[in-house]
Amino acid sequence: MARVARARNLDAAKVQALVAAPTKHGLLAPDRVNVLRLNPALDAMSGR
Repeated sequence: MARVARARNLDAAKVQALVAAPTKHGLLAPDRVNVLRLNPALDAMSGR
């Protein structure tokens, strides 16, 4: 997350909060991040 925050000139805490929002928690499977929702949210935050 730090690398993404640095590349987009964003605060790492804000990026972490965005990553937590579209994360799906599986009962028996590992957690997954929906990058199709995450990337547009990051774009909106960074003004791209």
